[in-house]
Amino acid sequence: MRGRFPFTNKLIIMLGDIGIIIVAAYLAMVAVVGNKFSVHADTYLQLGPLMLAVMLIIFHLHGLYSLARKRFAYVTLSLAVAVLQLLVFVMAGSFFLRYFDYSRAVLILTACLQFLLLLPWRYLFWRLDSSHLQCMNTMLVGS
Repeated sequence: MRGRFPFTNKLIIMLGDIGIIIVAAYLAMVAVVGNKFSVHADTYLQLGPLMLAVMLIIFHLHGLYSLARKRFAYVTLSLAVAVLQLLVFVMAGSFFLRYFDYSRAVLILTACLQFLLLLPWRYLFWRLDSSHLQCMNTMLVGS
């Protein structure tokens, strides 16, 4: 995975994250709103780009696009903190942008679905990254 094109790995993870975030938000909206989705689709489409932009910034700040040499517990904890921060920023954004018909239940369900869908995705790429790492043969000598 880390051969000639290391940026390709990050790009694939980023595109997968974007897809998972969109699917989780859509599933949460359909689960909460149900058959009235066409009424609330405008709000979903207007708040989606804000959610994606904030997600990319937060995930980059938490180092979730370079998974090599990290323990999976660290990746899981960083992912949980990043999803909670995303929830807070999107709640604040929906308040300041006056999207009051985008309910808090949808936002909380979206955060739960995002974490549950992003965790296997991150585990897959963490395993691929860690399987391609070279084992360091080092001997420490000293007293």
